[in-house]
This record gives sequence, C-alpha cells and structure tokens, in this order.
Amino acid sequence: MASPNRDPLSTPAPLPKMLRFRFGRIGAKRWRKPEGVHGLELLWMIADAPPMKIGDFPHSAFSAGNPLELTFDEDQAGKRVYFAARWETGMVKKGHESDIFNAVIPQVKGWSTPMNSV
Repeated sequence: MASPNRDPLSTPAPLPKMLRFRFGRIGAKRWRKPEGVHGLELLWMIADAPPMKIGDFPHSAFSAGNPLELTFDEDQAGKRVYFAARWETGMVKKGHESDIFNAVIPQVKGWSTPMNSV
C-alpha cells in the first residue's frame, strides 16, 4: 500500500525567530573585536520591563566571532527582549557591561527590528 503523496507546503513548519548581533569597537572601520579579547558575552531576557541591574539577566550567550545569533520560538515573536553586552578575554576576565538595550523579537524570519536604548 502506497502512502499518500503529501505536499510539504500544506503544513508549514514553525519558522525560528532570530536576532543577529554584529559587534566591534566603536569607531572601527571593520566588525572585529579589540585585540586581546576572546569574544563577546550577551546577557539577555524576555520581559515586559527592563531589568533593574545587570545581575537580573537570567540568560547569556557567547560568541568568539561575528555575528552572534539568538534564536527564539515562534510563540515568543512580538515579545520584547532586553540585552547588554560585555567583552571577555581569553583568561575569562569580563569587561564592563554596555548600556541595556531592547528590541522586539521578529514576527517573520529574516525581518530585523531596530534596537532601542532603555
């Protein structure tokens, strides 16, 4: 008995929602990390209001190269994500945190959203 020919487009799979971060030094001509830095740690959280302090971020992601990408579930689309970044050396010494920024998780794959300072 042959199985029915199913159209793969009839039941679309949920698309991942992504925010992509490119990082580098302020004023630099190219996207690259400063000398002596191993990578960037991005602290983040999904919330209705910004965190009161850096220690309130429950999640972090690390990248040694560009870009750093955060992928979210489809049910998180349209929610606000807050984040801050800091450089990390090869000796795991952390630098100062950036300001806290926020963005809305995209509704459509590949759609970018402007970042806002808190």
